[in-house]
Amino acid sequence: MMLFVYRFCTLCLNVLLFPILYLPCVFSAHWRMRMGFSRLRGKFVWFHCASVGEVNGIFPLLQKLTLPSDVQLLMTTMTVTGWEQAQKKCAELTLPARTCLIPLDFPGAVALFLRGKKITHYVGNETEFWPNLF
Repeated sequence: MMLFVYRFCTLCLNVLLFPILYLPCVFSAHWRMRMGFSRLRGKFVWFHCASVGEVNGIFPLLQKLTLPSDVQLLMTTMTVTGWEQAQKKCAELTLPARTCLIPLDFPGAVALFLRGKKITHYVGNETEFWPNLF
C-alpha cells in the first residue's frame, strides 16, 4: 500500500513539475540523464555509487573484476562530481565500462533509463533506496 501511495505521489509531482523538470532536458546533458534519457544498450553489471567517496572506494574491486565478453560495467552516481570521477576512474579500467547519473525516482524516468538494458547484477555501494527504481 505504501509503495502505491509513493508511486502515486511521484506521478502527481511529475505531472505538476513537468515544465520545470523536463524542459531543461533540451539544454543539459545532466538533466537528460536525470530524466532517464540514455542511449546505453546491452547487458550490464550495474554498480551504483552515491558520490566521489563511494566511486573511489569501489575502484579497487572494479580493477579485479572480470566480466564475460558480452557484458559491460555500468556505474551510476547520484552527484555530478561523482559521475565525473567515475568517468575518470572507468577510463583506467581494462573492461568495457559506461557511466551515467542515476535518474530521478519518477516512474517515467526510471522506465526510460531501464529501456534496452539487461541488468545481470546490481551492486549498491550506498544504502539509498529508490522504490520506483527497484
